[in-house]
Amino acid sequence: MKEEISQIRIIKEEKEISKSIEDKASLKDNVSNNDDVHKKAALTNTKSKSSLTKLSRIIYKRVLKSGEGGISKKFLLEELTYDGYSVQEVEKALRKLLKAKRVYEESRRIYPIAKHKLEKARWADGRLKKFRIYVEEIYPGKIIVLVNEKWHAVIPIEMNDELISLKKKSEYIVAGKLVRIEGRLHLRLHGIIKELQFNSIRESLS
Repeated sequence: MKEEISQIRIIKEEKEISKSIEDKASLKDNVSNNDDVHKKAALTNTKSKSSLTKLSRIIYKRVLKSGEGGISKKFLLEELTYDGYSVQEVEKALRKLLKAKRVYEESRRIYPIAKHKLEKARWADGRLKKFRIYVEEIYPGKIIVLVNEKWHAVIPIEMNDELISLKKKSEYIVAGKLVRIEGRLHLRLHGIIKELQFNSIRESLS
């Protein structure tokens, strides 16, 4: 009788040990699954932010191509949805640019914020001007430009308010201020109004 009771206890203990092992294994699997879920969520979030930034830049460059005339919001949505983006993605990227004050919306058209800055300045001190610049050289911390095909000027990094990098041998219409510092002409760049088409004549002469 005592032997039967002892065997029953042993069997019961073995079952409890087995159940404990199964519970620990199950808990480990759950933790592992949760980690995988969190990692996937973090990766998706990172990709989403990266995609939003990329789309914002695409929109911004298209607005700059349109210049002072702006671009129709409806046309912009149609164009980008044709390129494979959803309306929600385009709207979100556009809100990002509006919030960052890189563009502004008026009468269902999107304009570069530099145009708005220039218009405001005309009613204020008038020192903010419109210039045509040609990017001659790009160095670490500064850009050398030809202003209105007349003067050479420097745009130091601390005087560049623009979101995108200026491209060498490219031309832009910009809003800015010309100032002379220690005898050298500097351009304070407040923003691009229009990115001009590549100048093939300049390229052939260089």
